[in-house]
Amino acid sequence: MVGTPLGEQMAYDNAVSIWTAPAFEVAGGWLFRFVKRPCPPKIGEPRFGQLGAVLKDGPEIAAETGASSAANAARLRTQLTAEEIAGGHAFDKHVIQGGEFPGITTRPQFSSQIENVINNASDVKVLSNGRTAYWDSTSGTVVIRNPSAVDGGTAFKPTQGKTYFDNLK
Repeated sequence: MVGTPLGEQMAYDNAVSIWTAPAFEVAGGWLFRFVKRPCPPKIGEPRFGQLGAVLKDGPEIAAETGASSAANAARLRTQLTAEEIAGGHAFDKHVIQGGEFPGITTRPQFSSQIENVINNASDVKVLSNGRTAYWDSTSGTVVIRNPSAVDGGTAFKPTQGKTYFDNLK
């Protein structure tokens, strides 16, 4: 792709996104003029959707496999789930009022904790009504994802610990 003239089409195609861009090489990278459909940027990639975004890492564009696209989608789902739960009742009830998470004082910090529990769960179980429970033995935290709840679920440290998690149905 080095030396691709202005106007030649370069395509990137996978399960998550498709973009076609007339591109030309500029100092420090490639200049893309048009992005058809954006996907989340990776470190060193342009912020898609911005005209004239420069790919700083050079002209190499690696096609993502379905596996990496699925992994990115899973990470995004987990992040959004954590943000949704942290934005709901669990923050006020279990962080502010209950003081169950010392050192956590903001919703973004709580979201990171929830995301960490989901990504590194010691145990996971499917519950009734489409809910999923995640247990983190290191922190003693349970996260319950409830897609039917307005706030997406809850996260807290049960006083009964793992026994509470084991008895969830």
